[in-house]
Amino acid sequence: MPPTSSNNDLKSLLTPVCSQNVVDFWFGHFANGEEMIMPSQKAYTRWFSRDPEFDRACVEQFHPTLEGIRQRNLSADELLELTNPASSLDWLGVILLLDQITRNCYRGSESAVVFNVFDPLAREIALRAISRRDVVESPEIKFYLARRMWFGLPLMHSEDLKTHQAALRYFESMSQEVEDLINDIGESITLAEDGKKARAIFQQQPEAARQLLANQVSFEKKHLVIIEKFGRYPHRNAALGREPTAAEIEYLENGGEVFG
Repeated sequence: MPPTSSNNDLKSLLTPVCSQNVVDFWFGHFANGEEMIMPSQKAYTRWFSRDPEFDRACVEQFHPTLEGIRQRNLSADELLELTNPASSLDWLGVILLLDQITRNCYRGSESAVVFNVFDPLAREIALRAISRRDVVESPEIKFYLARRMWFGLPLMHSEDLKTHQAALRYFESMSQEVEDLINDIGESITLAEDGKKARAIFQQQPEAARQLLANQVSFEKKHLVIIEKFGRYPHRNAALGREPTAAEIEYLENGGEVFG
């Protein structure tokens, strides 16, 4: 990507400091590191319930950066060149910015911006991160379930069936790794300190840990069923100007899911 004044301006916003700011902001309600390993249901409320105050905070802090990305029509390669994520938490910050904070900044009639512009970027960058052992298997991510789950969400938001199959493998792998820790199987013997801490927490609350991962697998399966049936998310049709099919209309009128 050739350097330009415009790109240099954006690069000044997309520094590792920006990624760290995103991570700090997103997890600002966490009381301690143990909750980051196994988050409570209450911790999820901030992320998955609509809160105008939280939306405003997202807009105030990150909308200018997102608009800079949108206006330049950047590819995933160009965005990674600008952000230059040097650590697993940097990668997490980029993914949270593109996949989650966008959903707080662009709602209603503006949500097409998320689906058309940011979701493809988030998905490509998440797939690259997942393919790198030094990212999702780093000590800062691997057993910190409150962090690791977000690498799979961009895949869940896709309308591509193969991507959903990859998402399901991702969440099932997380679940199996936690189960192995609970039962002291495999690498459990040679864990570093972060892993040992996670193992102790999971072994103290095995059913809670299993349920947390089962919920994530189940949530992906619910998304997958919609894509298998319709090939897309029917509730996005209005925002994207798509003509709904009779089956999609019936599905939504009968209480069909509107997530994703």
